[in-house]
Amino acid sequence: MPNKIVLGLIVLAAVIHGLAPDAVPQNILPLALVVLGIVAAVLAADEHPTAALVVAIAAAAAGGADVLDNVHYIGAYLDDILDGLVIALLSGAAAVVGMGIYNQLTASDDSE
Repeated sequence: MPNKIVLGLIVLAAVIHGLAPDAVPQNILPLALVVLGIVAAVLAADEHPTAALVVAIAAAAAGGADVLDNVHYIGAYLDDILDGLVIALLSGAAAVVGMGIYNQLTASDDSE
């Protein structure tokens, strides 16, 4: 349940960031998306980390190519929302990589 709440907050923050980036003072939404992305990755640590990394890379590629700008009238807004989601996804991917390194460093050495 907490993971669904965090994912809902990510979507809400990404939509606000995409539609009205100046609605939140001091441009704090990207930082909130980073923190929420890390929290979501930590909460879902046991669920397919490789799939999470692939989704983050695919979304970043789509966002970087501005593919949604090709949709008439609303494409720019959709692309801005996707950019907000990419912030959270890549932050989560960084957390997954960090947790993987930590797990490797703290694993018991069975070679003895």
